[in-house]
Amino acid sequence: MILFDKDTPGAWLTGTGFRGNRVQICGLKPGHRYLVAAATWNAAGGGLPGLARPVMVGGGIPAAPTGLRVTTVDPTTVELDWNGAKSAAGYQLWVSNIKDGGTTPPEADENIIEDTLYGVGFLFPGVWNFQFCVTAVNGSLESDKFNCVIPPHPDGNAPTNPGGSALNPSPSARTAASDTVDIGSLTTLRNPDGTGSPVAVGAGVNGGDR
Repeated sequence: MILFDKDTPGAWLTGTGFRGNRVQICGLKPGHRYLVAAATWNAAGGGLPGLARPVMVGGGIPAAPTGLRVTTVDPTTVELDWNGAKSAAGYQLWVSNIKDGGTTPPEADENIIEDTLYGVGFLFPGVWNFQFCVTAVNGSLESDKFNCVIPPHPDGNAPTNPGGSALNPSPSARTAASDTVDIGSLTTLRNPDGTGSPVAVGAGVNGGDR
């Protein structure tokens, strides 16, 4: 398991080895944001690390972002910005197509955004057909969606979402001590040829209670 303290200038990578698919790491700095990655190894050597969601130690479930705003750059590109949320280690963008009457569930961009500004392109047939929401994440913990936005139509009419904009609470997650991250649900992958040499893994991270 590899950790990097993003809030300590000049910090070094730290790590620990373990067997199984769960580990608890103590002694971290409460309120600091950590990059988390996991890698496998065996007699053939070490595999490439797989990134997990970033975590703010002791932050608990983050507050929902507020003040989401959308700016149309061109007919298929928007720029989004919002107010940062307490205890957020990063943010996740949700995009839904409202042209189908709201029957298609929102899709999450799996890239975790560290800033409060993000651009989205290739929105065909036009940006006014899409609704955008943002959630705050802290490891496996995630806020609810808040003020979702729809870009205005070129004719000046503000579109509506036929399917409504009901908020979907995030699933509950484990909690841990304030200076601890709980690394769980590691999914070891295999090479396409079926060999057991080390490959990247996926990791779920819990940042603990406030």
